[in-house]
Amino acid sequence: MPRITLNEIARQTGVSANTVSLALRNSPRISRKTREAVKKAAKKLGYRSNPVVSRVLSDIRKRADEVYYQTIAILNAHIHPDTKKISPSYRKIYEGCQSRAESSGCKIDTFWLQDPRMNANRLSRILKTRSISGVIVVGFIHNHNCFDDYRPIWKSKSCISAGFPAIRRGMSSTIVDGFDVIARAMDELQNLGYRRPGLYISKAIDMRTDFHLSAAFAKCQERFSPANRIPILRHEISKPRFLKWHRQYKPDVILTFFEETRAFLASDGKRCPEDTGIILLGSRPNCDDWTRLENNSRQIGASAVDLLLQALIHNESGLTDNPRAILHRPTWQKGTTTRPSI
Repeated sequence: MPRITLNEIARQTGVSANTVSLALRNSPRISRKTREAVKKAAKKLGYRSNPVVSRVLSDIRKRADEVYYQTIAILNAHIHPDTKKISPSYRKIYEGCQSRAESSGCKIDTFWLQDPRMNANRLSRILKTRSISGVIVVGFIHNHNCFDDYRPIWKSKSCISAGFPAIRRGMSSTIVDGFDVIARAMDELQNLGYRRPGLYISKAIDMRTDFHLSAAFAKCQERFSPANRIPILRHEISKPRFLKWHRQYKPDVILTFFEETRAFLASDGKRCPEDTGIILLGSRPNCDDWTRLENNSRQIGASAVDLLLQALIHNESGLTDNPRAILHRPTWQKGTTTRPSI
């Protein structure tokens, strides 16, 4: 069967071949009515695009005489204007985004969504003026309200969440596998001889990670005897609540995001790691010598750019019922807050 060409679709619909090409790529330059008519005709004629040729032509069109493809935006949803200074994880996400963007021929503009002078309308105008069609969002986990405040942006742009799962809200995301974080920690602590692990996290973090952390912990506890299955402490940072829980259940190792845990133990006369070990579930400033799970944040940032460029190539924008997720495995880093290897 002969291959259907763009010219044949053009003759069928009464438009130019260039219009057909744009319509099949969902270009906003073509009206919705024309796009639908072209797609209907293409389907009727049995048209099939060649993905290799399409990618090459897309590359040629974008590069033309330009020195870069386009500019993409990183939107900081955190309450702090420069998360790179306060969080190793965020700094590495930015580094991963920057490195992959440069190697892909893109530039990055950064905006702080919590800036008192910033709102959805102003940001929309800025992005339009700078011809920015794709954005990567970081810091959602610290401010859920930002999602609703900037909904017009998510509806009109290609959007990726980096470091926070926004799948349930219809936004594709690149994240660490929360279930695997706990599962890997439980494997390693068993290898170190621990038999009574405890999990100390906030309710907010557990909820915002779709309860993967508590679900993984509950599942992994099945490998321990019932007497050694300690209830999860779900609470914000609180010394009284932590000490009450620790004194009652006496875990021999604690999995947590809170670096304050070590000071809480010391205030109660407990030594780390001699009396109680600590495993950090991520990176924290001044905790480089702690035993921890690294989130591979640079890879999260790099894959966010990959996912965004893929969406831009296919003219995908707005929230969707079928968002994609890239899950990254954590890396185990043995430090001084757990007992020596057996």
